[in-house]
Amino acid sequence: MNLESFTVSVREFIIQRDPKLSEVDIREDTDLIDNRLIDSLTFVEFLLFLEDKFDRPVQVESGNLSAFRSITTIYQWLSTPREVSHV
Repeated sequence: MNLESFTVSVREFIIQRDPKLSEVDIREDTDLIDNRLIDSLTFVEFLLFLEDKFDRPVQVESGNLSAFRSITTIYQWLSTPREVSHV
């Protein structure tokens, strides 16, 4: 998946949950949180959507919250290979 197709998918996700947001210009660098495109009620759904798109678990920690600000930062963060920890 490339950034362009991911952007389309995120836009569709947002608009499906709130059709009035179809009027909003949602670009790769739009702050999804400050612009209230993703709120606390839809954040868990959004995480599940991301897990499905990237076929991997998404861990939210205080140190990576800024990764969820825009489509670009989400894409970059989830496209970067992660170390697998063995417990």
